[in-house]
Amino acid sequence: MSTAGIVAASHTTDIAGGAQTSSGVISMDAHVLVMPIKIFNDEASPNHNIGVFASDLAAGVTYAWTHGADILSNSWGYPDPREPQYPVLNDALERAALFGRGGRGCPVIFSSGNTTMFYSNPNGVGYPAKLPYCFTVGAIGLDDYRRSYSRYGPELDLVAPSDDNSIAVWSLDQMDYWGGNTIFFSDCPPSANDVDYDCHFSGTSAACPLVSGTAALLLSKDPTLSAQAVYYILRNSADTSLGWGDITPGNWEYGYGRLDAFRAVLSISRGDADNNGSVSVGDVTFLIDYLFMSGLYPPWPDLLLGDADCDADVSIGDVTLLIDHLFITQGPLPLPCFAYND
Repeated sequence: MSTAGIVAASHTTDIAGGAQTSSGVISMDAHVLVMPIKIFNDEASPNHNIGVFASDLAAGVTYAWTHGADILSNSWGYPDPREPQYPVLNDALERAALFGRGGRGCPVIFSSGNTTMFYSNPNGVGYPAKLPYCFTVGAIGLDDYRRSYSRYGPELDLVAPSDDNSIAVWSLDQMDYWGGNTIFFSDCPPSANDVDYDCHFSGTSAACPLVSGTAALLLSKDPTLSAQAVYYILRNSADTSLGWGDITPGNWEYGYGRLDAFRAVLSISRGDADNNGSVSVGDVTFLIDYLFMSGLYPPWPDLLLGDADCDADVSIGDVTLLIDHLFITQGPLPLPCFAYND
């Protein structure tokens, strides 16, 4: 429930059911639909001794992508990174990544896993997150340092924030008193003590759906993107300037950097200067007005929406390229564009 809430919750101010007006969360993409697939038994652990087999997990993965799921968000994994691989599960995940979405592939996004007392290999990204066709997410805090529990290694792709004492990550809980937050045990602030919310969702399980929600935003903007294109955009739009210093992409502890949803979406929106969802002659007239006439309305919410030629500046060159793209050679715009002026 909590992972789905980070991806798809829509804020409400309803007071029904005892909710406070300050309660509620807004997700990464409040318009996306969720397909819940139960892959574990009630003990919620992939352990053969309690009746969960790799074939059960594979069946859940296969059902999702063959029944129309666009993105597979996976905040689960085997607890020991030394877990042997299971061909039936490997095959199901690979087929989702290659053949889902009519052959474009489903982005298969995994949490990197949490280090536990009994399996304390800190350099081991969990299985199946470490598979090459999965996109792996670790957890950081508000200070941009890796959470001590967050597994890492060469397979790590991105990091995203997760809860601890310095930051509160809110999401949904099971409704009423069936979830982890009840009137008897609540970690919500007193002014927003609503049993339908999880007020401190933590672990790499909380970081993973932030990336899945961003992938949903990318596909809502351009549904023709392949799974590999989504991975490429997420990696190359990530912020490598962390609060404590810069990293080189491919870092074992931080991957390609911290997730930046805004930059990811901006990278495929260049040229849409009037921000109406498509590139047209209206964008040409919008930029001409901004650059040479009244100039009252710059591209919003970011000036670089008008940066059609991907040089991190908005100028006559962008007008020229848009005219060429629309009316002369009709060549493609240089997208995605990862030139930023921040």
